[in-house]
Amino acid sequence: MISVSIIGSGALSRSLFSAMSSLPSIAFQGVFGRNKDDATHFGRYWITQWEKVLQSDLILLVVPDDHIIALYERLNSFKGIVAHCSGITPLIQRTVGDSGVFYPLNSFNKTLATELKSTPFFIEATSEESQTILEQMAKSLSSKVIPLSSDSRAKLHLAAVISQNFSNHMYALSERYCSEQGLDFEWIKPMLKGSLISTLQSSAVETQSGPAKRNDLKTLEKHRVLLKDHLNLLELYNSMTTSIQQLYEKEL
Repeated sequence: MISVSIIGSGALSRSLFSAMSSLPSIAFQGVFGRNKDDATHFGRYWITQWEKVLQSDLILLVVPDDHIIALYERLNSFKGIVAHCSGITPLIQRTVGDSGVFYPLNSFNKTLATELKSTPFFIEATSEESQTILEQMAKSLSSKVIPLSSDSRAKLHLAAVISQNFSNHMYALSERYCSEQGLDFEWIKPMLKGSLISTLQSSAVETQSGPAKRNDLKTLEKHRVLLKDHLNLLELYNSMTTSIQQLYEKEL
């Protein structure tokens, strides 16, 4: 049985805590964080003494990317495994002890714990032994555990940002535009739901539709007229239209 501590008390930390604290294969030590307001959520698992963190076999750094290096430096004499949970930060070499990456690819928030069983975990480590330990722990949480290099993981993270964060931003802009025009964004949601299901079941390239793909110039121009007083949206509309047309230029 491996003993594990988490540093960081944000959204991902809460989901990991929810899943790991009751696993018989893990001796979960607790969560160490800077935000004392989070203590209530973690209850008896809230760690207030740094020394207790160091008593673990494995320390997971569940913190923003710009805090990772500083924590590695603070843990430079720790002889166990230090693993971060970042998609974009590469595997970090240590002079004492092993290092790893324990990256769950999903969207996390503080309000509701994310279900991890179907969440893919991407693992990397500085030794075969640590790789095995991290993979086994991930398999106790998820049915999808994949070894992946830092370079490939960074590209995967980029793809996730483009597909999830950017699409959500488009939803937000559309929602705000509807509100400004006295329209109910709820009217669009059935289409969005159906489109997402279709895309996930097949291919986004195959399910693309709309005036840009079919080169409907009259409709495109009418949309541009409607956006003449919304310059930021117009710029984005033109950019996305061009991108779609370039992707399907052989069909136009």
